Amino acid sequence: MSSHRAISSLNIVQLNQVQPTVDSSSLRHQIGETAYQLGVLKSRDIPVVDGLVLPRPQFFQHCQAGLIPAQLPSEQTLQAFADHCWTTIQRLNCEPWLSQLQTTWEMARYSHPIVVIRPSLAGALSMSASDLVLPQIGAIDELETMLKTFWSEVYCARNLSYWLRHVDDLAQIPLATLIQPLPMIEQSGWLWITDEMLVVERFWGVHWAGQPQEMDIDCVVLDRQTGQRRLSRHTPQQLVHTILGHWPRVLPTVDPLIVSGNQWLLPHVMPQAAADSSAPTSVVPPSPVTDKAMHTLAQKLWSEFQQPLRVDWQFAHGQLQVQHLVLGEQLPRHPTALWREPEPVVPPTGDRGAVEVATGVMASAGQGIGRAVVLNANQALLSELSDRNILVTSHLTPEWLPLIRHAAGIVTEAGGVTSHAAIIARSLGIPAIVGVNQATQKIRTGSWLQIEAGRIQRISSEQAVAAIEQQQRQPEPPPAGSTDQRAPRPTKTQLLVTISHLTQATSPESLVHQGIGLLRGEHLLSPYLAGCSPWQPLSEMMAAPLQQQLLQQLQQILSSPSDYPVWYRLADWRTHEITDGSDSPTEVNPALGLHGTLRYQRFPGWLDAELRTIAQLDLDQQSRLRLVFPFVRTIAEFEFCAARVQTAGLAALPLWIMAEIPAVIYALPEYAAAGVSGIAIGLNDLIQLLFGVDREQALMTDFFDPSHAQVRSVLHGALAQLIASARELQLDCTVCSVPADASLIAFLVECGVTGISVNPSDLRFAQDVIATAEARA
Repeated sequence: MSSHRAISSLNIVQLNQVQPTVDSSSLRHQIGETAYQLGVLKSRDIPVVDGLVLPRPQFFQHCQAGLIPAQLPSEQTLQAFADHCWTTIQRLNCEPWLSQLQTTWEMARYSHPIVVIRPSLAGALSMSASDLVLPQIGAIDELETMLKTFWSEVYCARNLSYWLRHVDDLAQIPLATLIQPLPMIEQSGWLWITDEMLVVERFWGVHWAGQPQEMDIDCVVLDRQTGQRRLSRHTPQQLVHTILGHWPRVLPTVDPLIVSGNQWLLPHVMPQAAADSSAPTSVVPPSPVTDKAMHTLAQKLWSEFQQPLRVDWQFAHGQLQVQHLVLGEQLPRHPTALWREPEPVVPPTGDRGAVEVATGVMASAGQGIGRAVVLNANQALLSELSDRNILVTSHLTPEWLPLIRHAAGIVTEAGGVTSHAAIIARSLGIPAIVGVNQATQKIRTGSWLQIEAGRIQRISSEQAVAAIEQQQRQPEPPPAGSTDQRAPRPTKTQLLVTISHLTQATSPESLVHQGIGLLRGEHLLSPYLAGCSPWQPLSEMMAAPLQQQLLQQLQQILSSPSDYPVWYRLADWRTHEITDGSDSPTEVNPALGLHGTLRYQRFPGWLDAELRTIAQLDLDQQSRLRLVFPFVRTIAEFEFCAARVQTAGLAALPLWIMAEIPAVIYALPEYAAAGVSGIAIGLNDLIQLLFGVDREQALMTDFFDPSHAQVRSVLHGALAQLIASARELQLDCTVCSVPADASLIAFLVECGVTGISVNPSDLRFAQDVIATAEARA
């Protein structure tokens, strides 16, 4: 039984029931200025989207039922208070009144199953606080979850800081809740009305679904009196947000490229032909909303209010309608640049036409040119990127690997030179820049970018892109000795390759290397998790499709005519790398959290699934595998995993451990006694743990560079001790993810390491360095 009080009934107001009265102050106080004015407009036969309103007292009554105090918190306790509000609202007992609300919705005969919840504020705050609480979109069946999320947003720390300055206690928040149906919207946007002009911003799809930096603004300025167009700016829209199942019929069909945290909102990136105004024949039709229709609506609204206002409008089923409005709002600053006539495009020469927008750390060498695809928080990649796309995101996750292998470039906000994003980019041979502050805010989807050597430039036009690419087509004579057509130089030290995608296993570089030194299980499994959390038990039924996908990939990799060995590292996810909506724990520092073999101890079903898959390989394929346990902290963890290998019937497989925790340096004899056949030294984690810094933090980049004097000294000491100990114990020893650093590779050869694993693009370089170092020995 819940200890929270419940609300037994609701006072629900329908917009079409609102009537203007001589003394409307009480009603405005109850349902907010926006809902009241929308109701009045509807009574005047002005096209307005209908809806239901939960009045202001109802909102705080719910909060009281959830035991949220009216007293305002202090500045120092805002976050703690916000967390308390979120928890109590989520536990609110909605059963008694939810059916009443749904019944009222059905009686109103709203035919659309998808709704939007928005605020309606009263009094002086109706304008200044109108955008504090974000809209919520979902199905009518999800109304309870949506309302709780909406009310929780009122009490987030950001908004609490605002309420501290504007109300005496939380009971005075003048918020009513407006619930409206969402039809199949073809176009929508904003309309600002002033005494002199009308400013219309138009978007295909849902205009308020994306972040402002994502939106491509099609702006028109009209004279308010005459409706004559003064200025206009057409920006071909790159990103179209639509409600699930609602696609503007007049647009070319485009599959969604990214999926946001809200399952009902799908962002679609328009193809170049559809979005490029320079195309000979545009496939995007003109706006169905004419200047005349917008001017007619604006004149009616000005006649009603006689003051500046902002209107959220939509065009659906052939009708222009008012969604929402805010009285008294002046023209914003952000469209003003668009009111000026655009300057003519001048074909660039040299570097003209490219403007630097951000800088970061060069994580993978090379130059990339392409249109940006920006992923903000709670968004994930849905379709494969082309070689004309540059991915811009907060961080990179393993499940995107199959979708980014052809990308022109990668830009991330997080990470240093040895971060996961950097490792993945280098292994795929994709130019990448990491540690770019606010990259997802500074760059807009659809912008042309050029990335190289830590610099990100925005290219102004198609002509500029063509000019840059024309310059790059002019061949330069290769430097002497740069050809790769010479025969491989034989080496005693095994030259191995680190791969991130199965196609790399059959690339031309396979003629050079002597084995796959690191094949990460999570890179093969992540695209197929489908909501399964690696931090939850995995049943055999849930594991079956994962095992099938893993088996197909391993068979493809191990079916090559070469009989080289493959070091398969069992899957090792970190909590910040899973973004597909699965139930993953929140960790302050995922690098030191529940992953590696410790996770297998807690959730052995995941280990068993991988082992069952390997057991299905034929014996010849199994004989090529070296099974590597990730991030082993203790002997007990290794012994637990080794016992599961025995149970799976894989006793013949050599068992390796990743040597990336400094404790392995001192415990290696015990690991050898427990049955370890070899160690694979993970340079990136070893450096991170030796110096106690997070390699995902761009500010710590200097500490991850093996060429840094102090890093080199300490790292060389640790490597020498590990390799010497392994040789003394007659254990094989390889080093993974070795950068193209001649002095480091030569040092490893001098220490007597068994094998060195590098990225595919570094194979020829590493081969020459190894051969030269062995010749000197």
